[in-house]
Amino acid sequence: MPSTPQISVIMPVHNFGHLLKESIDSVLVQSMPDFELIIVNDGSTDNSSEIARSFLDRRIKVIDFSENRGCYPARNAGMIAATGKYFCVMDADDVCLPERLEKQYIFMEENSDLGLIGGAYIIMNSNNFVFRESEYDIIKLMMLTFCYLHHPTCMVRSCLIEKYDLYYDESYTYASDYNWQVRASSLFTVSNINEPVLLYRRHFQQISSNKSVE
Repeated sequence: MPSTPQISVIMPVHNFGHLLKESIDSVLVQSMPDFELIIVNDGSTDNSSEIARSFLDRRIKVIDFSENRGCYPARNAGMIAATGKYFCVMDADDVCLPERLEKQYIFMEENSDLGLIGGAYIIMNSNNFVFRESEYDIIKLMMLTFCYLHHPTCMVRSCLIEKYDLYYDESYTYASDYNWQVRASSLFTVSNINEPVLLYRRHFQQISSNKSVE
Protein backbone atom coordinates (compact mmCIF):
# COMPACT_ATOMS: atom_id res chain seq x y z
CA MET A 1 0.00 0.00 0.00
CA PRO A 2 1.37 3.49 -0.84
CA SER A 3 2.28 5.74 2.08
CA THR A 4 -0.65 7.98 1.14
CA PRO A 5 -3.85 5.94 0.81
CA GLN A 6 -6.61 6.69 -1.64
CA ILE A 7 -9.30 6.61 1.07
CA SER A 8 -9.36 7.59 4.73
CA VAL A 9 -12.19 5.88 6.60
CA ILE A 10 -13.05 7.90 9.70
CA MET A 11 -14.84 6.09 12.51
CA PRO A 12 -15.68 7.77 15.83
CA VAL A 13 -16.67 5.48 18.67
CA HIS A 14 -18.11 6.04 22.13
CA ASN A 15 -18.98 2.97 24.18
CA PHE A 16 -19.78 0.68 21.26
CA GLY A 17 -17.30 -2.03 22.15
CA HIS A 18 -19.97 -4.70 21.70
CA LEU A 19 -20.42 -3.73 18.04
CA LEU A 20 -17.02 -2.30 17.14
CA LYS A 21 -15.25 -5.48 16.03
CA GLU A 22 -17.92 -6.27 13.43
CA SER A 23 -17.72 -2.74 12.08
CA ILE A 24 -13.90 -2.76 11.88
CA ASP A 25 -13.89 -6.21 10.26
CA SER A 26 -16.26 -4.96 7.56
CA VAL A 27 -13.73 -2.27 6.61
CA LEU A 28 -10.70 -4.55 6.70
CA VAL A 29 -12.22 -7.04 4.24
CA GLN A 30 -13.04 -4.42 1.60
CA SER A 31 -12.39 -5.39 -2.01
CA MET A 32 -10.32 -2.19 -2.33
CA PRO A 33 -7.46 -2.45 0.18
CA ASP A 34 -5.90 0.98 -0.40
CA PHE A 35 -7.25 2.80 2.67
CA GLU A 36 -6.47 3.86 6.19
CA LEU A 37 -8.95 3.41 9.01
CA ILE A 38 -8.83 6.17 11.61
CA ILE A 39 -10.72 5.22 14.76
CA VAL A 40 -11.35 8.08 17.17
CA ASN A 41 -12.16 6.76 20.62
CA ASP A 42 -14.31 9.51 22.09
CA GLY A 43 -13.62 9.01 25.78
CA SER A 44 -15.21 5.55 25.95
CA THR A 45 -15.54 3.96 29.36
CA ASP A 46 -15.98 0.45 27.95
CA ASN A 47 -13.43 -1.64 26.05
CA SER A 48 -13.72 0.25 22.73
CA SER A 49 -10.11 1.46 22.77
CA GLU A 50 -8.78 -2.01 23.61
CA ILE A 51 -10.77 -3.56 20.78
CA ALA A 52 -9.59 -0.94 18.28
CA ARG A 53 -5.96 -1.49 19.30
CA SER A 54 -6.23 -5.28 19.22
CA PHE A 55 -6.12 -5.37 15.41
CA LEU A 56 -2.63 -5.92 14.04
CA ASP A 57 -3.26 -4.11 10.77
CA ARG A 58 -0.97 -1.23 9.88
CA ARG A 59 -3.81 0.56 8.10
CA ILE A 60 -5.52 1.23 11.43
CA LYS A 61 -4.76 4.38 13.41
CA VAL A 62 -6.34 4.98 16.81
CA ILE A 63 -6.83 8.40 18.41
CA ASP A 64 -7.90 8.39 22.06
CA PHE A 65 -9.74 11.30 23.68
CA SER A 66 -9.27 11.34 27.44
CA GLU A 67 -12.89 12.43 27.86
CA ASN A 68 -16.11 12.34 25.90
CA ARG A 69 -16.04 15.39 23.62
CA GLY A 70 -18.82 14.37 21.23
CA CYS A 71 -19.21 12.82 17.80
CA TYR A 72 -18.50 15.98 15.82
CA PRO A 73 -15.18 16.86 17.48
CA ALA A 74 -14.23 13.21 17.01
CA ARG A 75 -15.06 13.33 13.30
CA ASN A 76 -13.08 16.55 12.91
CA ALA A 77 -10.07 15.03 14.65
CA GLY A 78 -10.25 12.09 12.26
CA MET A 79 -10.39 14.35 9.21
CA ILE A 80 -7.46 16.43 10.44
CA ALA A 81 -5.38 13.28 10.91
CA ALA A 82 -6.45 11.74 7.58
CA THR A 83 -4.18 11.67 4.53
CA GLY A 84 -6.38 10.08 1.86
CA LYS A 85 -7.62 11.57 -1.41
CA TYR A 86 -11.15 10.83 -0.19
CA PHE A 87 -12.67 10.85 3.28
CA CYS A 88 -15.24 8.15 3.98
CA VAL A 89 -17.74 8.42 6.84
CA MET A 90 -18.20 5.28 8.93
CA ASP A 91 -20.08 4.71 12.19
CA ALA A 92 -18.97 2.19 14.81
CA ASP A 93 -22.36 0.47 14.85
CA ASP A 94 -22.79 -0.04 11.08
CA VAL A 95 -21.33 -2.59 8.66
CA CYS A 96 -19.80 -1.82 5.27
CA LEU A 97 -20.78 -4.05 2.40
CA PRO A 98 -17.64 -5.67 0.92
CA GLU A 99 -17.41 -3.48 -2.19
CA ARG A 100 -18.41 -0.18 -0.60
CA LEU A 101 -15.06 1.59 -0.91
CA GLU A 102 -14.37 0.30 -4.40
CA LYS A 103 -17.80 1.29 -5.73
CA GLN A 104 -17.70 4.78 -4.27
CA TYR A 105 -14.07 5.34 -5.26
CA ILE A 106 -14.70 4.36 -8.88
CA PHE A 107 -17.83 6.51 -9.01
CA MET A 108 -15.94 9.56 -7.75
CA GLU A 109 -13.02 8.94 -10.09
CA GLU A 110 -15.38 8.68 -13.06
CA ASN A 111 -17.34 11.81 -12.08
CA SER A 112 -14.81 14.53 -11.40
CA ASP A 113 -17.55 17.15 -11.08
CA LEU A 114 -18.84 15.55 -7.89
CA GLY A 115 -17.52 16.64 -4.51
CA LEU A 116 -19.52 14.40 -2.19
CA ILE A 117 -21.67 11.31 -2.60
CA GLY A 118 -23.93 9.16 -0.49
CA GLY A 119 -25.32 5.76 -1.34
CA ALA A 120 -28.18 3.39 -0.91
CA TYR A 121 -28.24 1.22 2.19
CA ILE A 122 -29.95 -1.77 3.75
CA ILE A 123 -31.55 -1.57 7.18
CA MET A 124 -29.94 -4.34 9.18
CA ASN A 125 -32.00 -7.44 9.96
CA SER A 126 -34.57 -6.52 7.32
CA ASN A 127 -35.04 -6.60 3.57
CA ASN A 128 -35.59 -2.87 3.50
CA PHE A 129 -33.41 -1.26 0.84
CA VAL A 130 -33.35 2.54 0.97
CA PHE A 131 -32.57 4.37 -2.27
CA ARG A 132 -32.41 8.12 -2.80
CA GLU A 133 -32.40 10.54 -5.71
CA SER A 134 -29.10 11.17 -7.51
CA GLU A 135 -29.95 14.43 -9.31
CA TYR A 136 -28.17 17.37 -7.72
CA ASP A 137 -31.04 19.86 -8.10
CA ILE A 138 -33.49 17.47 -6.48
CA ILE A 139 -31.07 16.71 -3.64
CA LYS A 140 -30.69 20.43 -2.91
CA LEU A 141 -34.47 20.74 -2.75
CA MET A 142 -34.82 17.73 -0.45
CA MET A 143 -32.13 19.16 1.80
CA LEU A 144 -34.64 21.82 2.82
CA THR A 145 -36.53 19.20 4.82
CA PHE A 146 -34.04 16.55 5.98
CA CYS A 147 -30.55 15.10 5.73
CA TYR A 148 -31.03 13.62 2.26
CA LEU A 149 -27.54 12.17 1.81
CA HIS A 150 -27.57 9.32 4.32
CA HIS A 151 -24.64 10.43 6.44
CA PRO A 152 -23.03 7.04 7.21
CA THR A 153 -22.76 6.37 3.46
CA CYS A 154 -20.94 9.60 2.57
CA MET A 155 -17.61 9.97 0.78
CA VAL A 156 -16.07 13.39 0.06
CA ARG A 157 -12.97 14.72 -1.69
CA SER A 158 -10.48 15.72 0.99
CA CYS A 159 -9.20 18.66 -1.07
CA LEU A 160 -12.63 20.27 -0.77
CA ILE A 161 -12.62 19.89 3.01
CA GLU A 162 -9.41 21.88 3.09
CA LYS A 163 -10.45 24.38 0.41
CA TYR A 164 -13.73 25.32 2.10
CA ASP A 165 -12.78 24.58 5.72
CA LEU A 166 -15.65 22.10 5.63
CA TYR A 167 -15.42 20.59 9.08
CA TYR A 168 -18.31 19.76 11.38
CA ASP A 169 -19.64 22.68 13.41
CA GLU A 170 -18.84 21.67 16.98
CA SER A 171 -21.29 24.18 18.44
CA TYR A 172 -24.10 21.77 17.47
CA THR A 173 -25.18 19.14 19.97
CA TYR A 174 -27.22 17.40 17.26
CA ALA A 175 -27.52 17.61 13.48
CA SER A 176 -24.08 18.97 12.65
CA ASP A 177 -24.00 16.27 9.98
CA TYR A 178 -27.09 17.85 8.43
CA ASN A 179 -25.45 21.28 8.59
CA TRP A 180 -22.31 19.79 7.02
CA GLN A 181 -24.27 18.36 4.10
CA VAL A 182 -26.20 21.57 3.50
CA ARG A 183 -22.97 23.58 3.41
CA ALA A 184 -21.35 21.03 1.09
CA SER A 185 -24.30 20.97 -1.32
CA SER A 186 -24.22 24.77 -1.52
CA LEU A 187 -20.53 24.74 -2.49
CA PHE A 188 -20.23 21.91 -5.01
CA THR A 189 -22.16 19.14 -6.75
CA VAL A 190 -23.32 16.20 -4.64
CA SER A 191 -25.06 12.97 -5.58
CA ASN A 192 -26.09 9.48 -4.48
CA ILE A 193 -25.16 6.16 -6.03
CA ASN A 194 -28.13 3.84 -6.18
CA GLU A 195 -26.27 0.77 -5.06
CA PRO A 196 -26.32 -0.40 -1.44
CA VAL A 197 -22.99 0.26 0.27
CA LEU A 198 -23.88 -0.21 3.94
CA LEU A 199 -25.84 -2.26 6.44
CA TYR A 200 -27.41 0.39 8.67
CA ARG A 201 -28.18 -0.53 12.25
CA ARG A 202 -31.16 1.12 13.95
CA HIS A 203 -31.24 1.19 17.76
CA PHE A 204 -32.30 3.42 20.64
CA GLN A 205 -28.81 4.83 21.32
CA GLN A 206 -28.62 6.67 17.99
CA ILE A 207 -28.97 10.44 17.86
CA SER A 208 -30.86 10.00 14.59
CA SER A 209 -33.33 7.62 16.20
CA ASN A 210 -33.90 9.78 19.26
CA LYS A 211 -33.90 13.23 17.69
CA SER A 212 -34.83 12.91 14.02
CA VAL A 213 -38.24 13.55 12.59
CA GLU A 214 -37.30 11.91 9.28
